[in-house]
Amino acid sequence: MSIRCLAPFILVVCACSVPRSAADSAAAADAMQLPPPTPEHQRLLEGVGSWKGTLTMWMPGQPEQKIAASEVIEPLGGYWTRSRFTCDFQGMAFEGNGTMGFDPVKKCYVGTWVDNMTMELAVMEGEMSADGRTLIMKWTARDPGTGQPAPHRSETVRTGDTSVITFFHGEGQGTKSMVIEMKRR
Repeated sequence: MSIRCLAPFILVVCACSVPRSAADSAAAADAMQLPPPTPEHQRLLEGVGSWKGTLTMWMPGQPEQKIAASEVIEPLGGYWTRSRFTCDFQGMAFEGNGTMGFDPVKKCYVGTWVDNMTMELAVMEGEMSADGRTLIMKWTARDPGTGQPAPHRSETVRTGDTSVITFFHGEGQGTKSMVIEMKRR
């Protein structure tokens, strides 16, 4: 398709998006005002920074593994965080990327996770524990032993410059599979 064919469409879009008067400009600015971040958003933003620590993993039939790890968490506006987690996993570079936010309509924390060793997108939902100390996120992913879809859960406790995330998989209380202990650099 040539640019000549798109020209009428581009003109219509441009004409519709340009304010016609000062009153239109003020109305457009008011419409773009975003609501302030909620306390839940602000709580997630407390994790922004560079972190370094240890990932401890338990896999069926294998000894406990301790791996040096690092994570950088950045703000994405006032509503989201994005993270980049890296470590060396059995001689292979591991990299994972996540997003976290709070959905005020659903009234729950929401997140996503992708990494270079998993083919699925993890879509998570969660809540803060009743005592306000632990963020509990849940999602469905492959069970490491069976390869079948199974419930997964993470429990994150962050106190100042220390973070501990414990991972479980399976029904009920699940089986503890990993703990990531980090300190802010």
